[in-house]
Amino acid sequence: MSVVLVVVAHCDDEAQGAGGAIARHVREGDVVYGAYFTDGVGSRYESWCDEWRREKEERRGAAKSAAAALGFEWIAGPGDFPDNAMDRLSVLDLAQWLERDLLPELVRREGEGVYGRVSRVYTNYLYDANQDHRMVRKACQPVFGRSVRGRGPVPIYEMEVPRATEHALVPFHPNVYVPLTSADMDRKDAALEAYRMELTEPPDAASMDVLLCKAIFRGSHCNAHLAEGFVCREMTL
Repeated sequence: MSVVLVVVAHCDDEAQGAGGAIARHVREGDVVYGAYFTDGVGSRYESWCDEWRREKEERRGAAKSAAAALGFEWIAGPGDFPDNAMDRLSVLDLAQWLERDLLPELVRREGEGVYGRVSRVYTNYLYDANQDHRMVRKACQPVFGRSVRGRGPVPIYEMEVPRATEHALVPFHPNVYVPLTSADMDRKDAALEAYRMELTEPPDAASMDVLLCKAIFRGSHCNAHLAEGFVCREMTL
């Protein structure tokens, strides 16, 4: 049994970009834990207004429902980071939050030997149009992408998230594919339904129909009916 980590800027990234892969890991007996950095709605309102409070709680509830649908658990987040303004911070700020909030909780749940069982980390794409996504990917590198304090390096899989990755600064060309069953896709769809407030109608990229088409398209790349694609690179940031 492996441990898989999902580290994303905003809850809903995980369902859109790696929901099927998460469902497959759980189906195959892996344990999946997640962390997300921001409330995902703070950039839309003035801080502390009633609308912000309401949507923040709605989003938190949606994150729990989506995790339940996929079979994993959030163990860190949301962090106290500015939504869509994480470029104001340093990579060190974000990496320290993972070290402080995610990793100790992971050890508490799985024991001191857990680092040897972490098989991969799913996170945002390094060149996404959304700068929060880029910052989170960079923060994952010093925490997971090197050998330090008895852990790592762990393969880091970068996902594609609608409305961010198709407009990436560098085009997304997956080099790793996770084939999915229809049951995996059903679980992904259930998680997406939890984030109904973020879904749109076709032909927008964040619609259920387009996400299904994307899974079919990625499946065609690896001789599967359905799949999700990821970028896994060896790099130093």
